[in-house]
Amino acid sequence: MNLEFNLDFGQHTINANEELLKQVWINLLDNAIKFSPENQEITVQIQKKEKVVVVSASDFGSEVLKDVQERIFRKFCQVNESHVSERNGVGLAIVKRIVDLCGGPVRVNSASGVTTVSAVLPRYI
Repeated sequence: MNLEFNLDFGQHTINANEELLKQVWINLLDNAIKFSPENQEITVQIQKKEKVVVVSASDFGSEVLKDVQERIFRKFCQVNESHVSERNGVGLAIVKRIVDLCGGPVRVNSASGVTTVSAVLPRYI
């Protein structure tokens, strides 16, 4: 697959389990790659806010309808039927569970052909 990555982040520090966060990063990127059409861009951004760090992955694939956005964080949820045989539908559920354990929410925003999934992680520093 031919994709371009737009990376917009510096170095940030949070107190969390490194191994669990690796799984969050893998799943966020895997999800963005899975739903990106050929020759598109994936944007990865990290923003430091007052008390949190927000890590976002955006793709330019199919939009996720509002009524489906809450369900994508449930185990075995398959929103796009074309990917059912490729995946088991637990990636974003794992992201949500790990981010919940860290004390932050996971958010999805999907509009105008761009879907962004963001992990909001408390800084505790």
